[in-house]
Amino acid sequence: MALTFSAKAKGTCKEFLLASCLPAVSALMGNSAVEIFDDYEERVNLYMLALGGPSTGKTQSHKNCITQPILNSLEGKVGGELLLEDASSQGLFKFFSRSTNRVALCAIDECQEWFKEVVGFKTSASAPAMKRLLQCYDGSHWYETKGNTNKRVGVPSAALALSCFTQPHPFLKYVMPKLVANNNGLLDRFLICLPSTAPVSISVRMESSRNLRNTNLSSFERLYERIYAKHNTGDRVKYCLSREALDVYVRHMGENQTQEGAAANGHSKDDKNIIRLAAVMHVLYAVIGQALNQRTDDIPDKISESTLNEAIALSGYFEKERAILQQVGTYSSNSCLFWYCHA
Repeated sequence: MALTFSAKAKGTCKEFLLASCLPAVSALMGNSAVEIFDDYEERVNLYMLALGGPSTGKTQSHKNCITQPILNSLEGKVGGELLLEDASSQGLFKFFSRSTNRVALCAIDECQEWFKEVVGFKTSASAPAMKRLLQCYDGSHWYETKGNTNKRVGVPSAALALSCFTQPHPFLKYVMPKLVANNNGLLDRFLICLPSTAPVSISVRMESSRNLRNTNLSSFERLYERIYAKHNTGDRVKYCLSREALDVYVRHMGENQTQEGAAANGHSKDDKNIIRLAAVMHVLYAVIGQALNQRTDDIPDKISESTLNEAIALSGYFEKERAILQQVGTYSSNSCLFWYCHA
């Protein structure tokens, strides 16, 4: 309910709010992980992409979920860089070299030119290569040889959270076909949506703003402070699925995958994103609930069955959106793109 009030008060939609908020929270959770069983754990950093036309609330979501609470507030309080300003490969490497225990948050409210460089549509050094984004999703190591010496510099784990917004027509025309053609799994790592949006009247925004004020959740600043403090001081935080949640996840994997076709259809990445979403939603639910009740309890380490089911449903929504946009992006006809983007 609080997220609904927040979206309406800011003149945007819930999907855009989630596309900003969830990657931000995943980055603030640092190097935390979800332990599925003894030999398998999953990181929590998310890649999200939301498509929308002009004046649909993309910039407002970016401002209210990322720029204002993180860049203008939290960074000053923690005394360190959290939001990546230079989204090039060099800028990313420098961030990790300076902040070895942090997950980089890259938030771009108009990302089509950056994505063109990522997929190789245009040549530039202003964006990391697709291979690097694949590695940063997994939190792989990143070392480079310094100068003419054999000395390696870098970090043992470089993880990235992405919050990207763009307009649908140029993305589907130029970027999506390249992502599909490469078939390297990068597209499968993204949670993607193109929500139906409608202008929010000033009266609805005013009423939602009043309702939001009554919930003690008028901004994300205090929520983000709690999340950052919990996950970036002391030992690495590990979450786990409750016994009921683990049973649900195992059943879901069995229904969703076949031994021959799971990886080819991208389902293995969808299963990873379910766990990552569940962890982020678990933490966000906990701090929102405590804020509403004016408490500061510790965040439970077990993810509930209900939260996992919600993560499965939300992941399914993004998965279907991605599949539709993937089909549309493979069409060469501009008329098809125009029809879909304006339907």
